[in-house]
Order: sequence, then C-alpha cells, then structure tokens
Amino acid sequence: MAVHLLQQLNDLHARARELETAWLRQLLTLAAGALAVLVGLAPPATGIGKWFLAAAWLSLGAAICSGALAIGQQAVLEKARANAFQEELMRSLDEGRSPRPVVSTLPPLYRIARSTMLVSLLASVAFLVVYAVLRTLS
Repeated sequence: MAVHLLQQLNDLHARARELETAWLRQLLTLAAGALAVLVGLAPPATGIGKWFLAAAWLSLGAAICSGALAIGQQAVLEKARANAFQEELMRSLDEGRSPRPVVSTLPPLYRIARSTMLVSLLASVAFLVVYAVLRTLS
C-alpha cells in the first residue's frame, strides 16, 4: 500500500515538473519572439525612449539566457534522479526488498535562473510600456 502511494506521489511530482518545464519553454519562446520582432521592426528611438528600449532588449536577453539555464538545470536534475533511482532499484533487488523513494532537490542555480527569468520578463514588459508611452507622447 505504501509503495503504491509513494508511486502516486512521485507521478504527481513528475507531472508538476513537466508542466513547469512546458511553462518555462512557452515563456522562453515568447521572449525570444518578442526580442526578434523588436530588433527587426523597431523604429529608430530618440531621447530617453532609446534607453527604455535598450533596457527592454537587455532584460529580454537576460530572460532568454536565464530561462535556457533553468531548463538545462531541470534536465540535469532529472538525469540525476533517474540515475539515483536506478541505483536504488538495483540495490533493492540485490537485497530482496522494495525500492525506497528517491528524493532530490532543485539546485540553487535553477532557482536563481528561474527567478532571474521571471524578473527580467516583468522588467522588459515595464520598459516596453514606458517606451511605448514616451513614443506616443512625443
């Protein structure tokens, strides 16, 4: 019974990780697309507006890089979990017992990269809004 419950819990965590990875990929795709469109189609900026546009580009670039790093770190974690589970499974078979759950934690670099991505995306939206307002008023 306990093994079955642990398996269900493990499945729920796996699904949560899959959803988070898909969400990060969506945000990353949107950020990369926004950056490409901005660089390709942005009219020449003047005055203080050019600084807000430059800040938006920089923050979008930071979001893209940190998002890619976060997804990469998650992949590294999943590989380590799979290896640890394989070792536990082999050990449990040798000892004639049920496998114990494998516990892993997200590396600090993942948390930092994920937070940086989210903050950078929010900052880029704010910079773009200010740039658009300044452009409209000029």
